[in-house]
Formats: sequence, C-alpha cells, structure tokens
Amino acid sequence: MKKVFLIFCCLFFSSLSLQAQNDPVDSQKRTREFIMSCTYGVLTGTLIGAASLAFSDSPGDNLHRIARGASLGLYAGIALGYYIMNLDENPEVIDPLQYPAGDIPPPLEGSFQVLPKFEQAKLDGIELKFQLMKF
Repeated sequence: MKKVFLIFCCLFFSSLSLQAQNDPVDSQKRTREFIMSCTYGVLTGTLIGAASLAFSDSPGDNLHRIARGASLGLYAGIALGYYIMNLDENPEVIDPLQYPAGDIPPPLEGSFQVLPKFEQAKLDGIELKFQLMKF
C-alpha cells in the first residue's frame, strides 16, 4: 500500500511541476479539479457503501462497507482527476487533405485510432494507437 501511495505522489507532483512551468493559473485550476474529483469520488463511494447496508442481513456488523466504498471511490476519483489533469484543452487539429493518399496522419493527442496494418500489399491485421499521457 505504501508503494502505491508513493508512486501516486510522485506522478501527481511531477505532473503539477510540469504544468506549473507552463501556466500557474492553469495549474491551479487543474489542481482544484483534481481535488474536487477526489472529493466527489469519496462522497459517491461513501453513499454507495452506505446504500449497500440495506442489502445485508445485519447492517450493524457490516459498517466496514462504508469505509470500503469511500476508499474505492477515492481511487476512482484519483484516476479521474489524474486523467483530467493531463487532458490537453487545445488539441491540435490535423487536416486530412494535407496528406497524400496512402499516408496516415499521426494520431492526435489523447485520441484513439484503429488503423489497418499492411504487409506486402496484403492486410495483415489492425493497429491500435492511443496516447494515454503527455509529459
């Protein structure tokens, strides 16, 4: 558990420092969005954990479900907040007409592409491209 927390802290603070160099106001906005995402995750998880008590035979003995729901909600909020922090608000737009026929433009940042893969003029399979993070 300590390793996961340490890795999370390293990733979180490294992304903050990179974004702080670009625009401090934008960094504050993204940090606020991250904290709000974590808060909403905890609140949602807590409510779901409390609602799950209605389906148990002895709710008084299963109060740990509330804490477990809050914990899982926090993890979901961290994942969502980290994703939101790394979104590019002004993605570049590629004009497909600037590429000749047969050339495939590079993938847009944060986009998901499914492309055909050819070998010796025969379809060999598909290629999946997705940029998860930008450093």
